[in-house]
Amino acid sequence: MTVAIDLFGCPGSGINEGSVNSTDAAIFTEVPETPRVLADSHCYLAYTMKRSQTLRVVQRSNLLKGSLRAHTKPIHAVRFVNYRSNVAASAAEGEFFVWVVTDDSVGTGRDVENAEGGARLSVKIYFKLKDPVTIPCFSFFINAENRRPDLLILYDTQAAILKSSALIAKYDREPLEATLRQNSTPLRTLQQAVSVYNNNNNNNNNNTPALCAVGSGGWFAFTTEPTMVAACTLQNRNTPSWLCCGGDTVRALQLLDTPLEESSTVLVAATTQAVFQWTLTGVAEPTLLRRFVVGPDASIVAMESSRETFAVFDDKKRVAVVSVQPPENFLCTQYVMPAQVRRGGLCFNRVGGVSSVLVDISDRLTVFVLKGPEKKGQETALQLGREKQEESQEQRKKTTTTTTTTTKDTGSTPTTDVKKTTTTTTASPPPAATGSVGSRTIEARAGSRIIANLVSQLGLSPSQVHSATSSNINNNNNNNITTTTGTTTTTTTTPPVPQRTSPYLHGSRPATAGLAATSGITPPGAAPPSSSPVSKMGTTTTTTTTNTVKKEDAAHVHSPGAPATTNANDTNTTTTTTAAAGGSVSTGSGGNAPRPALHNASLPQAPTDGVLAAAVSQSEDEVRQALKRLESAMANTSQILQLVPDTIRRDHEQLLNLSLEAQMTELQQRMQKLPQQSPKSQTQQQSGSGTSSAAFDTYALVMLMDALSRNITKGVTRGVEESIATHLDHEVRQAIGNRVRNAQKQILKNRLDEALKESTTQFVSQLEQTVQGVVRRELAEVLGGINGSLKALELENSALQRELNVVMSSGVVEEMQRMREELRTLRETVMSRQTAANGSAMHATSTFQGRRPAPETIMSTTLSLMREQQQYNHALQYLLQCHQPPLVLQFFTTLSHDYENTYSDLIEDTSISNDVWCQVLLQLVEAAGASTATEMQREVVVSFAVDILSERERMLGSTHGKKVTTAMRDFARNVKETVTKADFLQSLKNLEKLLQ
Repeated sequence: MTVAIDLFGCPGSGINEGSVNSTDAAIFTEVPETPRVLADSHCYLAYTMKRSQTLRVVQRSNLLKGSLRAHTKPIHAVRFVNYRSNVAASAAEGEFFVWVVTDDSVGTGRDVENAEGGARLSVKIYFKLKDPVTIPCFSFFINAENRRPDLLILYDTQAAILKSSALIAKYDREPLEATLRQNSTPLRTLQQAVSVYNNNNNNNNNNTPALCAVGSGGWFAFTTEPTMVAACTLQNRNTPSWLCCGGDTVRALQLLDTPLEESSTVLVAATTQAVFQWTLTGVAEPTLLRRFVVGPDASIVAMESSRETFAVFDDKKRVAVVSVQPPENFLCTQYVMPAQVRRGGLCFNRVGGVSSVLVDISDRLTVFVLKGPEKKGQETALQLGREKQEESQEQRKKTTTTTTTTTKDTGSTPTTDVKKTTTTTTASPPPAATGSVGSRTIEARAGSRIIANLVSQLGLSPSQVHSATSSNINNNNNNNITTTTGTTTTTTTTPPVPQRTSPYLHGSRPATAGLAATSGITPPGAAPPSSSPVSKMGTTTTTTTTNTVKKEDAAHVHSPGAPATTNANDTNTTTTTTAAAGGSVSTGSGGNAPRPALHNASLPQAPTDGVLAAAVSQSEDEVRQALKRLESAMANTSQILQLVPDTIRRDHEQLLNLSLEAQMTELQQRMQKLPQQSPKSQTQQQSGSGTSSAAFDTYALVMLMDALSRNITKGVTRGVEESIATHLDHEVRQAIGNRVRNAQKQILKNRLDEALKESTTQFVSQLEQTVQGVVRRELAEVLGGINGSLKALELENSALQRELNVVMSSGVVEEMQRMREELRTLRETVMSRQTAANGSAMHATSTFQGRRPAPETIMSTTLSLMREQQQYNHALQYLLQCHQPPLVLQFFTTLSHDYENTYSDLIEDTSISNDVWCQVLLQLVEAAGASTATEMQREVVVSFAVDILSERERMLGSTHGKKVTTAMRDFARNVKETVTKADFLQSLKNLEKLLQ
C-alpha cells in the first residue's frame, strides 16, 4: 500500500520554510486580454506582448530587447532548448517556428548604456513548419548523434520526432521550410486528438490539454487520454499506457533526471489533489514509489520540474520544492509565495541549491528566488513516521519460528530432541560474510605475491620466489553440528535470502570510474578498513536507518561482504545486516605483523621500472578482476567443503544401517540353525562368533571411514589447488602479455612521434635559415633602390622648392585669389537671376529633364539599401520621392511576405522619424483605397499600420498624425463593408483600437 505524504501538513513546518526574494523583470501599463505565455533561460526572458502574436525577448544582463513578429495567430507555447540555450521554439494555431536569439552588440565595442536604444537583440528564424497543423505541446531533447536539439511534438492523433537538428545544420541566413512528411519520424499513434490548453478558463475541468515530457536516457512521456500516460524510448515504442493518477485527469506531467540510474527514470504526474511518483525501467511495469498530497482544503495549481527536482504550487500561495535523488530518497522544502500563481503563467528552474520562478502577475513579470534554510538542521526531509511504523509492523509479521527436529535410530524406540530458533531478520548474509574485509586484504596481498612469483617464473629474475601460501577458509559458526549420545541437537538459522531483482533485467549497469570507491576491493598496499565486533548470540541483528539526501551519506558504502538488502515493499528504508558469530571476530590484517620472508631484501623482488614494470602496474585492474573470479571459485569451494561433513555423516549412518541389517540377518540365520545343534555347542559358537563379529565390524568401520575421509579430503584439496593454479596462471599470463604488447606499441608510437617532431623541427629550422638568407638578399637590393630613389626625390624636391619660392615672390598667388573672389561673386549673381526668372516652375520641369527609373529598379534599389547597407531611413525617403503609391504598396507587400527579418528590422528602427512613417501610411492608404487594390493588399496595409502604431504610440499626436488618423478611419470604414475573412476583421478592430 502506497503511503500518502502531505507536503504542507508536517508538524513544525514553520521552522523548515525557506526564504523567498523577488525582483521585477518587466512592468506593463495595462493588463492584456489573454494571459501571457512565458519562457526563460539563463540569459534571456521571452513573453508575449499585448498582441499575443508578437513575442518580446529580453536579455537578462543588459536589458536589450528583440521581437519575433513571424506569427499571425496568438502564441500558446514557447520553450527554450534548455536553461543554457538561446535556441527556442514557439507555436500558434497552424504555425510553428524554431528560432535563435543573439546579441549583435557583443564584440563590437559599442556601449549599450549610452546607445539610447540603438542596440537590439537579433531574432533569426531557423525554420518554420509548412504544414497547417496546430502543435499544442512540444519539448526539446538533445540528439545523441549530433549533439543538436530535436523536438518531441504532439499533433492531431500523432506523437512524432521533428528532426530540427538537421534543419538547423542546413540554415544559411534565410529561413527554411519544413514538412512533417520529410522532416519528422512518427513515434506512435494517440487514442484521441490532442487539444490546446485554454488560459482564459483555468477552472474548466473539461479542458484537458495534451502533455508531454522528455527525460534523461532517451525517455519520452505523453498523455494518450486525459487519464492515461505512455512512456517509451526510440528503441521500445510500443509500451502500453497506464492510469498513472488512479483514474483522475492528468494536469501536469514531468520526467526527472536520474544521473545515478542510467537504465531507469522517474516520472511525476499531478492531478488537482495529488502528485504520483513512478519509477520506469523499460523492462518491467512502472512502479509507484509514493504519492504526495497538498491537504483536503487546497488544490494543485501547477507543477514544474528542473533536473531531479519538481515544484508543486497550490492555490494557497504555497510551493513545495521536492528533490528526488536517488529515487528512493527525497528532500522537501516549503515556501510561501507573495502572490498567487496560475497554470501556464510561470517558469521554474533550479541551479545548484537555488531555485528561480518567473511568474506573470497581471501587470508585471516577477522573478522569485527560492533559497533553502541556512542551517542543515532546518532542511525539511519528509520521511513520515507512519511509513516507518507500518514497515516495522510488516517486518514483525514476517518473523517466523523455525523448528528443526533430528532423529537418530538406535534399533529401538527413537529419541527426538527439539530446539526452537527464532529468526527476526529480513535477509541473512552469505556464509563467509564475517571475514570479507580481511579476506579481501589477504587476497590483495596474495595478488601482489602472485605477480612477483609469475615474474620470476617467466625468467625475468635469477632466483625463485616462494610460492604464495593458501589462506585457510573459515567456516561460519552458524553451521556447527553437535552430536550427543542418543540424541542429536542441530541449531539452524534462516538460509541466505538473495536480494530481489527484476526478472526482466538483461544485465547490470556498466562499471564506471565513479564506482571505484564503492567496489569494496582494497588495492594492494592500502590499509584495510577495520570491522566492528559482532554479536555473540545465535541471532542476527537488524538496524533500520531512514535515508536522507545529504552529502554525508555518500561515504556510507557497504562492502560486498555485508551487502545492504532492501525489502521489496520498502522504498524509504535501508536495512544493514551484520552476520552473527560465536565470538568477537576482528577482520583485516592491519594489526598482524608481516611475514619476514615477504619483506627480506635478499629475495628477488618485482621490477620497479621498465617495460615489464609498466605492464604489471597497468595490469592491476585485470588481476583484480581475476581475483574476483578466484574469490567466487573459492566461495563455491568453501560451500562444497561445508557440505563434506554432512555427506560423511550421511554415509556413516548408511554404513551403520547396512552393518546392523547384516548383523540382524546373521542372527536370524543362526537362530534357525540352533535347534539342529546341542546346547553346549550353541553356547560356544554364540560366544565366539559374537566376539569376533563385533571386533571385525569395529575395525572394518574404522579403516573404511579413515580411508574414505582421507581420500575425499585429498581429492577435493588437490582438485581445488589445480583448478586455482591453472585458472590464475592462464589469466595472469594473458593479462601480462596483453599489457606488454600494449606497452611496446605505446613505446614505438612515442618514439615515432619524437622522431617526427625532431624531423619537423630540423626542417623548420633549415627552412627558416633559407628564408632569412633570401629575405636579407632581397631586402638589401630593395633598400639600395629605395635609398637611390630617396636621394633623387630630395634633389627634385630642392629644385621644386626653389621654383616655388620664385613663383611666390612674383605675386601670382595674390592675383589668383582676387580672380577667385570675382568669379564667386559673378556666380552668385547669375544664380539669383536664374532663380527669380524661373520660380517654382524650375522644380516641375526638372523632374522631366531626365529619364524616370523603372519600378523594378526603384524596388531593387530600395531593397538593396535595406538588406545590404541597413540604411532604412534613406531607403524610405528614396521610395517616397518617386510619388508612386501603388509601387509603395507593392514594395511592402513583397517585403512582408518574402523578407520577414528585414521587415521586422525596418519596423524596429528608431532612426526613422514619425513624419516619414506618416507619409508612408498616407501613400499606402491612397493605393489601397483604389478600386484596383486586392483584398490581400488591403490586409497587408492594415497589418503594417497596426505594427507601426504599436511601436510608435506618440506618432498620431503630430499634425501629419491627425491626417493619418482621418485617412485610416475612412479607409477602415470603407473596407469593412467588403471584408469576409474573420482574421481581417480582427485586424481592423485592432487598428480602430490603436487609432482611438
